[in-house]
Amino acid sequence: MSGYNSIPRYTSPKEAIRNALGRLGYASHYQSMKPDFIAWVADAQDLISRLKTFVDLPYAEYVCDNKIELPIEMGLITCATYGNITCAGTPMTYKQTAGCTRLCKSSVNRCCNSEQFFTIDECYMHFTPALADGTPIFVNGMQRPVDDEGYPLVLETSVMAVSEYIARNICLRFSDKRYDIFEGLWQKHCRRARAEMNQFSNIDAQNLGYIYHKMPVSVTHSPGWAGSGVGGTL
Repeated sequence: MSGYNSIPRYTSPKEAIRNALGRLGYASHYQSMKPDFIAWVADAQDLISRLKTFVDLPYAEYVCDNKIELPIEMGLITCATYGNITCAGTPMTYKQTAGCTRLCKSSVNRCCNSEQFFTIDECYMHFTPALADGTPIFVNGMQRPVDDEGYPLVLETSVMAVSEYIARNICLRFSDKRYDIFEGLWQKHCRRARAEMNQFSNIDAQNLGYIYHKMPVSVTHSPGWAGSGVGGTL
């Protein structure tokens, strides 16, 4: 073990942000750089281990006009099926959509042997061949947990790594000569946090317990950031 808390829990990223600002002497930029901090916290966790910093978001909907609308907070799709509501349904194969900016590049459908395809166009999932209205669709997705201010929550095991990543980016933003120092620290703590996360699967983490909050309303941040809102669940 690395010395981190062995039970993974989500916590506010503000400790990591303030630590980075305080060590660099840029505390006065806290408010003005909030959008940057939100993006950097999300980026840092994606670089450490994207799948293990998201939480499950199962979703069910019925086809209308050959499409369904996905919840805005869904950041990844792991599997999609259609059909019988009393069983798992028939798998669908993901077909990449040109120009899609959300979900598509990162969507990995594990059920990929079907001739029933789905595509994603922003918030909508479309089907080829077309499915009849009323067909039940089941999506196994994942979301990034966020707090009530829109900050992505971080696993306690990665707080130090996130702090070093923020400090690194602040140095880059202000052409601070300490960049190389914090780049080295980020690489070190990133490896350590990733190793710690790898001791637990996503299900293990949830069984042990996690703390997180979701945004009460839909939000959207910078490209690559999956915001959180209110979506349906199974």
